[in-house]
Amino acid sequence: MPPVIFIRTSVLPSFRRACLLLILALLLLSLPAGAARAEAPPAGTDLYGMAAGGIEIEIPGAGRDFVRLTGVSLVRRDAPAPSSTGTTIATQMAALQLSGSSPVFGTVKVSLEPGTSSGGSVHSSPGPLDFPADAFFDLLLDVSLPDRGLDLHNATAYRIGASIHSIPWIEVFTNPGPLPVALVDAANNATASLTHLAIDFRPRLECLPTQAQMSWTLPQGTELVQLSGRSSVVHSDSFDPGDGLGEFNSMILAMDLTGTSALVGPLQYRVQPGVGSPGKSKTNAAGAVDSLFDVFFEIHDSLFDNFFNSPTDPLRMKGTNPLPGLFGPFDSTGPVRLFNSPGVGPVVGPVGTVNSFSDSWSPSSPAVICCQDADGDGVLAPPCGTDCDDHDPTNFPGNIEICTDGHDNNCNQLIDCRDPLCAGRDCNDGNPCTRPDVCTPAGTCSGPPADCDDHNPCTKDACDPQTGQCQHQPVDCDDGNPCTIDRCVLSTGLCEHVPVVCDDGNPCTSDACDPTTGACRFVPTPGAPCDDGNGCTTGDTCVPSPVGGIVCQGTPVSCDDGNPCTLDECDPHSGACLHVPVNCDDGDSCTADACEPSTGQCVHRPIPVQEPGPITFRDEKTILWAPTPDASHWNTYRGTIPGKNLGSRLPGPVYDQTCFESDDSFGDGPTICTDSSDPPLGMAYYYLVSGESVCGESSIGRPSGPPGAVIPNTSPCPTPP
Repeated sequence: MPPVIFIRTSVLPSFRRACLLLILALLLLSLPAGAARAEAPPAGTDLYGMAAGGIEIEIPGAGRDFVRLTGVSLVRRDAPAPSSTGTTIATQMAALQLSGSSPVFGTVKVSLEPGTSSGGSVHSSPGPLDFPADAFFDLLLDVSLPDRGLDLHNATAYRIGASIHSIPWIEVFTNPGPLPVALVDAANNATASLTHLAIDFRPRLECLPTQAQMSWTLPQGTELVQLSGRSSVVHSDSFDPGDGLGEFNSMILAMDLTGTSALVGPLQYRVQPGVGSPGKSKTNAAGAVDSLFDVFFEIHDSLFDNFFNSPTDPLRMKGTNPLPGLFGPFDSTGPVRLFNSPGVGPVVGPVGTVNSFSDSWSPSSPAVICCQDADGDGVLAPPCGTDCDDHDPTNFPGNIEICTDGHDNNCNQLIDCRDPLCAGRDCNDGNPCTRPDVCTPAGTCSGPPADCDDHNPCTKDACDPQTGQCQHQPVDCDDGNPCTIDRCVLSTGLCEHVPVVCDDGNPCTSDACDPTTGACRFVPTPGAPCDDGNGCTTGDTCVPSPVGGIVCQGTPVSCDDGNPCTLDECDPHSGACLHVPVNCDDGDSCTADACEPSTGQCVHRPIPVQEPGPITFRDEKTILWAPTPDASHWNTYRGTIPGKNLGSRLPGPVYDQTCFESDDSFGDGPTICTDSSDPPLGMAYYYLVSGESVCGESSIGRPSGPPGAVIPNTSPCPTPP
């Protein structure tokens, strides 16, 4: 933002200025009750069409940014109200339209919140001086971030202020210290923070070449003096109060005119420091501009005289000139009395009269240089402005203090952490082993020590003061004994010293650690009793090995039990003898497996299928039998027998049976057979049953002789049918 700021300095020594102020105070005592100070401007409206500013916004999770703004502002002022405590002018920010762009938030628009009032005041101390005066506004703002879809406002008024030297004011208004306020949305949810605000009203500043002539009367006589030099005038933009004729307010900030008097010698003509010389201009019906100024001046001569007019008696200058209204002649409307504050001696007055004064202002030209902005930041250097560093565009009034660069970025004469605006912000205390560093309310930069704890109790943790890097030095656990293994225990952080183990696993050596070298030594011990670790040997003794070295050797234990049907062995762990029976299982469930004690050989005898029990007749056509456990199914055989042999068991050769029913092929039940046919005449049927499994088929019965014989099965049933 390029503020246009003017600061005046006086060539008066401090004691002379003090005398002048005392005179002005005494003169003010003569004012009638309720009389207005002439240098306090009347009520008016100031339009600032080139206003600028800056706002800092912080949104959690999105970041913080200082955004430069430009636009328009409108200020209304009431009439001055004198009192015993000073003069107060009530003010109101009637309009504000500023906008800018942020790389963090996008477009930023700042205006007054509709339906609210942003009031303020100007207040000066008692005495002859109107300026400098303290001014402030309590602003209720609407902050719009359209790119983020946010429309925010501050529920608490945000105060900005300045010590002003003129009206219209040329100073930047800002908050004097940390003043973060919440920005809330329409639902009153705190969404962001307003952390800094500055408004540069930017009135017009004219640098005017000046030609003047003054008629004055002193005790020495009356004369006409020619003066020349330049004047600086600040004014607002033209504002239409409603009558269609624009008007603007102004003030003479400086007049630096010189000339030569025949009565007192060289002269310097200036406006009185600290006393405003206000003006007002208004367009008339003919299109010209009628202007007037109430000038409070001082005149210095070579005799150390200081002539001035009283604060109750301004030199009123009037002029009617073409637009913009300041270029052209101005003439005084009447004489004013002169007082004198000489360099030595008491105040004298009145000592003379300025009979008339006329001047002519010309537009500025390149030959007339009043103000400079060498760094191009838009802020003028003294005496026209308050840029504290006109060689660095990052330092200007209203800026954010960077807090880490060693510069007065906002020109309030407080650098980095000494600026209250930096409280709580990042800084650098110069110690790389503290972090994070922040500015404290006391105006110092400090931070907590860096946390270098790696949570390993076996390291010594420290921060390197040169680099700020954490160092983790292992704890030194060396006890100086080469025959111990030294280490730090992670669970406790304590050192432990574990003896070196020199066991070579050979019971026939004497093992030890050499305390001078830490190396293991293994000395053979031939003939020494030992333990070879085998429970199946006895009388273990250390003996030289045929291949070199020394070994532990014992006599094997005998476990033979004389039974060829056991496998005899010794358990090497317990030394007990084990006698495990020989396993003769051939995996065939149809054989009975066993070891022959006389030979130790395995024998596998077939297991016959069990013959079913007696057959019974349920009726004359149906036979039944009980199931046998080792059969999967049963077969029925039928044969014929002469009737004369019924009731007797025939010898084997005469049996003629054949397969009648294989398995349950008739479907009448696995242990049932039904025969509906009749035997031949003179013959009878006989029935035999066998059981059958994977191991084969059982016998079908036994004949009457010879003993132990079986009935031959000459026509076996198919398996399965």
